[in-house]
Amino acid sequence: MNMATLHMDVELTQKLVNDIRGNCEEFQRLYVNLSNHVSEIIGTAWISPAANEFLSDFELTSMQFRTTIDRLEELSLRLADETQNWMETSQLS
Repeated sequence: MNMATLHMDVELTQKLVNDIRGNCEEFQRLYVNLSNHVSEIIGTAWISPAANEFLSDFELTSMQFRTTIDRLEELSLRLADETQNWMETSQLS
């Protein structure tokens, strides 16, 4: 039976964790800014059935975007845990 070769460049995986986390923070800022901007316009600068429909569509899209941000954050935690486990295991060898 062939054994799979296992390898991890922990510096690169740690960098990826930091990149994902940094991007999630930026996505969160964009999400908040855009949501605030839409909230400021709908019902004041734009009042119509089309505005209400736009707001409804925006809210659905923003929920999906928020879910994506949450999933990326979960993945960064998973990768961070995997990297930590890898480093601990390699120190025992």
